[in-house]
Amino acid sequence: MLRYQIVLRRRLGSLLDLLPLRVVALAYVQSLEGLRDVRLEYASGKHAVLSFVWPGEGTPVIPEVYLDRYGLERTELAETVT
Repeated sequence: MLRYQIVLRRRLGSLLDLLPLRVVALAYVQSLEGLRDVRLEYASGKHAVLSFVWPGEGTPVIPEVYLDRYGLERTELAETVT
């Protein structure tokens, strides 16, 4: 199983702007099916970096439609060394 890292930022104008970015980003990644061991690695006012284990084949499926529900945009997805 590989560990991946995803970087998210807030999409302006979201109804969830009142909540801290780290809370929204963590809720989004934890809601995705199949991801394991989700960790918040870093968060600022502009970006949140999360990591997770993907037990499936190929790269993880990160549906763009769900990002919009949480008022987020993905800026990066990469494999990390564990």
